[in-house]
Amino acid sequence: MFCRRLWTLPSVTGKRIADRDVYVLTSNRTFSAAEESSYNLTNLKRATIIGETTGGGAHPGRGVRLSDHFQMFVPTRG
Repeated sequence: MFCRRLWTLPSVTGKRIADRDVYVLTSNRTFSAAEESSYNLTNLKRATIIGETTGGGAHPGRGVRLSDHFQMFVPTRG
């Protein structure tokens, strides 16, 4: 088991609005990274999801280093 922490880096400029409600609109065309973002925001209790069931496609995986400057994402389940 592992622990993942998510936060905004101090180098990102602008006002922080963490106290605002967040709503994410989804449809059956919500897929891949949008699916993952919706899932993460829900699990962090940071957003309310409104709309249809998403199309899925947020496959877990890992990066495989191919060279010093190139990496490939490989799905591990799906």
